[in-house]
Amino acid sequence: MIVRPQSLLGMYLELKEAAGSADDYPNLLGNYQHKLLVDAFKGVPSNWPLICWRTEVSDFKGHDRNMLGEAQDLIQKTFPGGHTEDQMLREDKWTISAVEWGRDFSIGRQVIINDDLNAFRTMPQKLGRAAARTVAKYAIQTILEGNPNAYDAKTLFDPTHVGIDNHESGWALTLDATGMGYLEDAYERIMAATDEEGNTIGLVPKYLLVPIGLQGVANAFLKNDTVGTGTGQTNNRMQGKLTPLVEHFLTSAAAWYVVCDPADIPCIEIAFLDGKDIPDLLVKKPEYQNLAGGDDPFGYEFGDLNYRVRYDFGGSVGFYQGMFKGGA
Repeated sequence: MIVRPQSLLGMYLELKEAAGSADDYPNLLGNYQHKLLVDAFKGVPSNWPLICWRTEVSDFKGHDRNMLGEAQDLIQKTFPGGHTEDQMLREDKWTISAVEWGRDFSIGRQVIINDDLNAFRTMPQKLGRAAARTVAKYAIQTILEGNPNAYDAKTLFDPTHVGIDNHESGWALTLDATGMGYLEDAYERIMAATDEEGNTIGLVPKYLLVPIGLQGVANAFLKNDTVGTGTGQTNNRMQGKLTPLVEHFLTSAAAWYVVCDPADIPCIEIAFLDGKDIPDLLVKKPEYQNLAGGDDPFGYEFGDLNYRVRYDFGGSVGFYQGMFKGGA
């Protein structure tokens, strides 16, 4: 029997010898495929991890995130007999829970016997990319663009929030003095944002998140010394103030976002079950074996191998003061 290098049968024989038991082959094969899945998963571009607060939950139940408002300013203590007043902090909360996401696939006996190494590799790679797209679309499209409610029962982007008006639909991000003024105003609104009691939070925005079509404008705004005024040039007051992020999964060609570091203020939370932020690959061993006898290199372990890609995560809106949406 000729064993071609880099073939499924050659891989089988190597893994079988290393394992010492044919029963281990499906698991070893699954480990190899999981590596393919993870490599493909990591290759999908998205900036959601930079703008979302990543956390963990221990089960699928709802978990409350309790948040306290800003503390009031200190008061001067007078002597003699002076005293300080107790501090009462406002408390709000949001709730988050993980859900299970998944897909099943199988590697058929014919694929293995036909030595179709490309087909063997393709499916876990495709599902790895699918898992990455799923969490990215959930964070960017379902939450950021979907605009669900924040803790104050108003949508994430709502001009009637207490403490900040964080949505201006008519502000197009154009590479001129008008666009610069919009961007500067958005930046300053976040800096001046307050909590529900009117206390300034003290935020400094970090990112300018844009769709692919606005990447040239975003990069120029944050790097160029000047912008056009229609009749000439003026100093670019936004130069170097934000880091541009181009997001592949934004569906609006016009919307742009000024965003704080989630370590400073978590506006979108994505929670993973037990903190596992990469998908699992589960393998089900064949449940039959060859009883006919004979020297068959493709034994019962070469029956159809069934796999399940499983990914457990969920998301929620937290604070609203650290994000601004313009352009749509």
